[in-house]
Amino acid sequence: MFTPHDNTPDPEIEREMATQTQPTEKIQAFTLQELTQVIKKLQLNKAPGPELITALMLKEMLRK
Repeated sequence: MFTPHDNTPDPEIEREMATQTQPTEKIQAFTLQELTQVIKKLQLNKAPGPELITALMLKEMLRK
């Protein structure tokens, strides 16, 4: 017999989600040269991230 999932919210998860905030660590500044070096090391056969920006797109931007 089919029984549906229990949709009752988990109090521990609800509490965790309510207390999540932005990370407190500061992002270090970087130079254009450092950025260029990292982009050149990217592998072309990797899947894009959630923004759908591929390594090939970034490498092509360096040329312009």
